[in-house]
Amino acid sequence: MSRKSRWFRMPYLLFLWIVLLASGCSRIMEADLFVPVRLEGLPNGMILVEQPAKGIEIRVRGPESRIQSIQGGRIGYTLDMTAVRLGVQSIPIDPARIQLPMGVSIVGFSPKTLAIELARESRKALGVTVALSGEPAPGKEVRSASPKPSTVIVRGPEGIMETIETVATKAIDLTGVAESFQKEIALEIPDGMVLDTPSQVITARIEIGEKIVTRQLKEVTIIGKGSPFRYRIVPATIDIEIKGPVHFLDELERKGGVKVSMDLAGLKPGVYPRRAALTLPPEITLVSTKPEIFTVTINK
Repeated sequence: MSRKSRWFRMPYLLFLWIVLLASGCSRIMEADLFVPVRLEGLPNGMILVEQPAKGIEIRVRGPESRIQSIQGGRIGYTLDMTAVRLGVQSIPIDPARIQLPMGVSIVGFSPKTLAIELARESRKALGVTVALSGEPAPGKEVRSASPKPSTVIVRGPEGIMETIETVATKAIDLTGVAESFQKEIALEIPDGMVLDTPSQVITARIEIGEKIVTRQLKEVTIIGKGSPFRYRIVPATIDIEIKGPVHFLDELERKGGVKVSMDLAGLKPGVYPRRAALTLPPEITLVSTKPEIFTVTINK
């Protein structure tokens, strides 16, 4: 080969070397990538009602090494909101705005448009309620569930904010809980609304106490005391309604229940209206008795 031919071939070889270097010396491939969507320039006083898609699915073609370098969410798509108007709009996606390495091209993408809904923003103080789930330990009940703070400032679409007065925490599971406790819990902020405070965490104080129940004791026999004569009490039984912690009521039942008596000491033969007497532990409250007045007949 002549010297002239060798000099003629050198630019071609140099060009081929550059092409191979630019392509990363790797095979050409196609791959599907997820491109996150970022919003910028939302006008003041406006808020998103309908969030756009979280991202765009694109199919790219190019050198394997270049595609591997952008996998894993290393590229994004920025949506400029400065010119978006109130209401619902569909904004076309411009794939040219997705920055890709040299030699990598987009061969397909979805969706073709992003649906956006904007509304006027409203701020409002909402009461906080503590959401609970599950049942405490046997014999226990929830006495109170109080949040701190009890109100929060929330921003949201004007139309929605007019219809809402409270916001709840995420549910706190009480299954098997036997004692009071305090817990930090996040709020369940509805879609389209934003908590307008530095922290989205609420402190909930849950008070657990003995379960208070009401029980009815039917036809408890009345026992007369202190009379040397024969007597008759009409009616001979009483219905009692009592209230208290469930374990105290269970203990009372194990010990034989409520004893009811009537003091007949000093009564001579005759007919008398009398009340029955019963003694209860201090933890148990008498709700009602029926009847309240009895007829006692003392015989010679």
